[in-house]
Amino acid sequence: MSRQGLRQFFEQIAHSSVMRLNEASMDKLFDLMIMAVKYQFLLCKEPSELVLVTMNHIDGMKAIFQSNQQILSHLNYANTLLMDHFGDTPLWQMAIIRSELLTFLLGARVKVSLMLREHKQMEDGRFVLFPEGEQIELPYNAVVPGSVRYVENGALVRSENFPVDEHFKVSPDSYQDRTMMNLDKDKQKPLEKSPPTKGVKKGKDLLEMMDQTVEKKNLPPKRSGSAKRGGGKV
Repeated sequence: MSRQGLRQFFEQIAHSSVMRLNEASMDKLFDLMIMAVKYQFLLCKEPSELVLVTMNHIDGMKAIFQSNQQILSHLNYANTLLMDHFGDTPLWQMAIIRSELLTFLLGARVKVSLMLREHKQMEDGRFVLFPEGEQIELPYNAVVPGSVRYVENGALVRSENFPVDEHFKVSPDSYQDRTMMNLDKDKQKPLEKSPPTKGVKKGKDLLEMMDQTVEKKNLPPKRSGSAKRGGGKV
C-alpha cells in the first residue's frame, strides 16, 4: 500500500463518524497520525515492542468503546490475532518488519508544534531520540555498555571496564507495564484514561495542534548534542 492509499483508507474511517473534514483538514490530521506513529516506532527499544505499541492502541480503542459489546468483541478478536501471529515472532523477523515500516515512513518530516515546544523534534522535522543529558533506556535484560567480557571454553575468564559518555538504564519488563509506550502527548496520560466522548471535539483538538505554526524565531534552540545523536533521516 502506498502512502496515498493509506490516507484514503483513513479518510474513509474519518468520514464514517460524526467528523466531517475537508481535504486540507484531512491532510493535517493524516500528517499528525503519521508523525505520531513514526515517533512511537522510533522509540521502540527493540523491534518486538511493535507488538506492545499495537496492543496499547487496541486497549485505547477498548476504552473508547467500552459500552459497545459488539465492537469490544471485534477488538478482542483483533488482539488475539495479533498475539497469534506476532506473539512468538523471532526478533530478527520483527527487526525486518520494523525496518519495512520505517522505510514506508521515510521522508515524513511534518513539524508538530507540540513536539517542537517539548524539544522532541528539530527544526527540519527530525525527531530527537536521545535528548542531551537524559539517560538512554535499554531493552529489558540488555547489558549496559561500558564493559568487555572475555570468555574461553564457555567460561568467563576476565572483564574490563571502559568509560562511556552516555548514561544508560535498563527498562522493566515491557510486557508487564506497557502504558508508557502509547501516551496522549496533549495530556501526557495514557490514552485509555481519557477517551473522547465525541469524535468532533477530539478531531478538532488534533487539527488545532497541527494548525499551530511556530515561527523560526520562537523555536527552541537546536541542541547540538541532540542533533548529533538523534540525527539521520528519520
